[in-house]
Amino acid sequence: MFFYKQAVIALAAIVSISAHPHFAHPNALSDDVIEELSKKYEKHIQKAETAVKERLGSSLRGVGESIAAHPFNPLPGADFSPCPYHNAMASHGFVNRSGRNIPLFELPVVMKEVIGPDAIFAAFAQLENGPQSVHFDSDGTPLINFTNFWNRPGIERDASSMFHDAFFGEETRREIDEDFLQDLFSRTEDEYITPTSLFEFGADRLGDSLKNNPEVSPPYCLIGEFDFGSLVQTLAGFQHTSVHLLDPNFEKITKHDYEQFYRFGKLTDDFLIRHGVVPDFSQQQVEFVNLLVQAAVTACPLQPPKSPTASDEIM
Repeated sequence: MFFYKQAVIALAAIVSISAHPHFAHPNALSDDVIEELSKKYEKHIQKAETAVKERLGSSLRGVGESIAAHPFNPLPGADFSPCPYHNAMASHGFVNRSGRNIPLFELPVVMKEVIGPDAIFAAFAQLENGPQSVHFDSDGTPLINFTNFWNRPGIERDASSMFHDAFFGEETRREIDEDFLQDLFSRTEDEYITPTSLFEFGADRLGDSLKNNPEVSPPYCLIGEFDFGSLVQTLAGFQHTSVHLLDPNFEKITKHDYEQFYRFGKLTDDFLIRHGVVPDFSQQQVEFVNLLVQAAVTACPLQPPKSPTASDEIM
């Protein structure tokens, strides 16, 4: 019970966790850190906003507009990102279809316009955590190739929704894990995936990493040592990301469309421009946090801290 209460408190406060300048996870940046980094990269952000407006303004007319002006037309041999929304932005031509030499700060600007959530923190984390994955044009604009998002450190973490943890094989990590996909599909009897099935799958997905991946689960599963980066990855991946793929009413998506999205970066035919609109899943969020805590407790039971010995002190 002690662990459960402490975990709930920690999860509730997770949005304020940061380990600047090397972040535990990009979604764990505090408002103060985001404000600091917004000032640091202000010139690049403004340049990206102007470029996106000039390039896409006529096709991003307003909330509820069709993406018909951006048909699905993936480029053979394009770079593939661990984030399916990156791949969708390229496959639909919102950014360079090659997935290469993408202005880093244009990605979150485009994604906020098209998908809804503000993902500026991901650009910050990539520059601060994974600068070796970024290159620059002659004007000093940071550019990214989608394949470099797989590099660590950076924004990619374990407990991904459809890709297995790096510990279980780096060479196959960029392939959809078919067991994960079928596990998610099996949670509903009809052809649809719902927010509830996404959240339940997400909690179990986290539990799997905690139980089986030693890089995620520390020797002693105590609050001070717990891998909250993976907890936030799960929160982001299943609560704040997957739900944006749902139908215009944020109620469901067919299993076929979900698979097409993850495999090829294809948005649904009825997908509508979101312009920063984020659905309210307040009640589901509470339920989801409870599921995450239960998964953590089950996979990583409370153990007493190791008492120091004389030999430990000598060492």
